[in-house]
Amino acid sequence: MAASGATEVREDGEWLAELASQDHIVLEVQRFGRTRPGRLEFLRTESQRPAGRVSREQFRARLHHVLAERFPDATIDSLTTFPHLEHSFSGVYVRGRMREGATVWALLAVPPEEGATAVERALSFGILWLNWVRTRNERRGSRD
Repeated sequence: MAASGATEVREDGEWLAELASQDHIVLEVQRFGRTRPGRLEFLRTESQRPAGRVSREQFRARLHHVLAERFPDATIDSLTTFPHLEHSFSGVYVRGRMREGATVWALLAVPPEEGATAVERALSFGILWLNWVRTRNERRGSRD
């Protein structure tokens, strides 16, 4: 579709948007049971992803597998490397939430490819992430 020129997005025949991006298209998606929307990205295969981002995404996938294996009764709510600068969340770290019953864990991990500086700063980012998870959990407390 991208090679043929401009592409339109329609829902039930109604025009929503034109897709004219050269590199990628990002969609915000809402999943049932989730309060926060996610992101769905369509990327051109010719465009190169930075090596650091690739290694972080691979580390995130390995961490997800290890967590699922080691904590089979827990549910991994989220695990991402996507930066969220509005809340000072760096894309260097893998951060997420995991829950088992009423217990919620805030997770922050440093990929082994990152340098000593990232490890030294992990505590600061971890505290920010823990505060954000606690705040969200307290707001949702009546629904859990």
